[in-house]
Amino acid sequence: MSNRNNDQKYRAPEMEIYAKDRQPSAADVPMQRSVQELIQLRSLLRLYEREGIKIIPIAPRSKAPMAGYSSRKPFSSWAEIIKFLGENPATNFAAATGSLSGFFVVDVDGSEGKSSIDKLIKRNGGISKSVRVKTPRGWHLWFLCPEVPVGNSASRIAPHIDVRGDGGYVLLPGSIGPKGEKYQFMNGRGLEDVEIGPAPEWVVSLVTSPSKAIVAPSDDDVDGLSSTAS
Repeated sequence: MSNRNNDQKYRAPEMEIYAKDRQPSAADVPMQRSVQELIQLRSLLRLYEREGIKIIPIAPRSKAPMAGYSSRKPFSSWAEIIKFLGENPATNFAAATGSLSGFFVVDVDGSEGKSSIDKLIKRNGGISKSVRVKTPRGWHLWFLCPEVPVGNSASRIAPHIDVRGDGGYVLLPGSIGPKGEKYQFMNGRGLEDVEIGPAPEWVVSLVTSPSKAIVAPSDDDVDGLSSTAS
């Protein structure tokens, strides 16, 4: 018995150090928002609603719409949004993209997507100033819908670059990823900083064309997508 107690006393400090060094997992992330986070989220939701963005409730720490809602069935009023948030304070929120909200999104996924967008920019020209969101893995570039419909695609215009238009949706700033990562507007690129701008002609051509884009071979970083989030 004494040897076992001594062994436990000997191992305890080691276990304590391990616990301090251990990386947090999804289980460590609180599911509920703090009061301050809820106040900030309500303010953001009000901003989205004023801008005419159609909002969808998303399951906490997820990208799946809550029961009864979809990209074609968003909230119908501010009162409905606030009531839902009060009853489900951990909920994420998304924007229904395309003609419903008036904008489409180019989703740049990770370092691979950044490499692809940099190559497209070098080949075709720059990107007009518009709203930009930092996501857990990359960036969302918001653009006004052109006169022709914009659909949804995954890695069609370039590797690791998705497009969300009619029938699609993207998580909004104020949402939280599965490991606690936050969706945030980039510095100087929020809805209160800039208007949602039109896409360059080459972007419109790519997102509305049935053919796949050819990405020019280049490793140059010409876009500066990696600037810090607000």
